Amino acid sequence: MEERRKAIRWNFDGAVSVKRVDYEEPEIYTQAGDISCGGIRFQSRVKYLPQTDLEVIIELPDEQRFVFTEGRVAWQQDLPIVREGQTLATGVSFSNLVDRDKERIFHYAFKFCNQELNKKWWAGLRPTEVKEDGK
Repeated sequence: MEERRKAIRWNFDGAVSVKRVDYEEPEIYTQAGDISCGGIRFQSRVKYLPQTDLEVIIELPDEQRFVFTEGRVAWQQDLPIVREGQTLATGVSFSNLVDRDKERIFHYAFKFCNQELNKKWWAGLRPTEVKEDGK
């Protein structure tokens, strides 16, 4: 499968709450799968169309405040193993995550996913050409 993510993701099994924007339906509370400063993947039994706008509330470990943001459904696919009625994996791209919350997510990754972070921080970097004069 081709990797289309623009940001490095880290394993994240924290709680997440999602609800369609401007929709009179109850929030769903579920388990996340991974997270980045660009988006989140979570498990759900609710079918969403691509580009559906969602309100997202994320509970980061060791934090007393939640991350409140909005996102847009990027993809959804069947889970290979069904857990507690959760049959779909859903990928959401954040649409207005503020810098303060990006920092909080990064600090989470640094604290809880340090090995993974150290392995992947350089992913996607390409060497630059060095000219003969060293510049």
